Amino acid sequence: MKRIAIVGASASGIYLALDLLTKHQDFEVTLFDHEEKLGKKIAATGNGRCNLLHDNPLPENYDHPEIFKSFLQRIPFSSLKEKLIEWGIPLKREGDLYYPLSESAPSLVRYLWHNLTALGAKLRLGEKALDYSTHPNGVALLTSEGEEAFDYLVFAVGGKSGKNLGSDGSLFSVFERHGYQIQSMVPVLCPIRTKEHFPSLQGLRVNGTVRIKGRDTPFEKSGQILFKKDGLSGIVIFDASIYLAQKGYKGIEIVLDLFPHETFQSLKEKLRKDSIHPHFLEAYFPLELARHFENIVTKQGVDGLVSTLKHWAFHYEENYPFSDAQVTMGGISLNDVDLRTLSSKKEERVSFVGECLDMAGECGGYNLTWCLLSALIASEALDAVLC
Repeated sequence: MKRIAIVGASASGIYLALDLLTKHQDFEVTLFDHEEKLGKKIAATGNGRCNLLHDNPLPENYDHPEIFKSFLQRIPFSSLKEKLIEWGIPLKREGDLYYPLSESAPSLVRYLWHNLTALGAKLRLGEKALDYSTHPNGVALLTSEGEEAFDYLVFAVGGKSGKNLGSDGSLFSVFERHGYQIQSMVPVLCPIRTKEHFPSLQGLRVNGTVRIKGRDTPFEKSGQILFKKDGLSGIVIFDASIYLAQKGYKGIEIVLDLFPHETFQSLKEKLRKDSIHPHFLEAYFPLELARHFENIVTKQGVDGLVSTLKHWAFHYEENYPFSDAQVTMGGISLNDVDLRTLSSKKEERVSFVGECLDMAGECGGYNLTWCLLSALIASEALDAVLC
């Protein structure tokens, strides 16, 4: 009997355990996590609905596009979708996103727990991994309960984002001691702080286009923008947070276009026509935002207002901290793993999957797609090593 330890009851850890046990009834798979509950981060995804997959995960939606492309060429999206269905998870498509048919992340986590236990997985929840050592014939995992021998060890510990959901980053100092290069870990898919502060607008939402003229590849996306007292948020800003953090663009100008489908001239004509009505901006915007723009009209006229609506400039300071981030960019360097198998280049019988590796995607199911993809790559590799 082959004994596999998976450290981290994250999405990638759960997926890997499911796949191994579905294929190999003679495997003993033990899933460790310092949290008392399984899959806490999964239960919080997609506003509680759990967007499991993105229908068209393009390489450019990740911070290492060429590497992700090579992974997807080996295991295409159709195989990811089929795997979830094979595990008994019916899917519901909504736009480009796939959700479990239940549209309930907590319900999905409970189903996964039932499935794992039915397959014979050993769940060691509330047990913290502390260190490990490798030997010619296996590995020894040291936990808060003592040391135990296994044939293979896989880390699925996530990053540093969402400490309250289990990702505390505590094992990365251990990985460094074992000789792994840790790429700088940065909170992403989070609000950003800007030089400009508008506390009176906090909580307001508008639709528009965000443009950033980077020194190489520019950023431009449309979506909902949420104002914070000291910056900006919303899904389009979450995606921008990866771009900004990756490029190191402190101080760069972020431009909001609140009327992307209007030219400067057509918008000016429309607003001049409507400005004959008192408080006309209240027909366009929520009250607090209308008052903000009324001040601009008073000082700069309609032309000044149109300039702001088409080119509202903010200047990037930093991303919000890990406590406000959905995902961690950075982690175990991809140079330290075999990209065909996700096994360590430095140690025998050790692999890494999911967010603990230096791979981050945009909002919209991209990161859970990566969790599933990496788990299946590691599972295939373990077939060859252990069978």
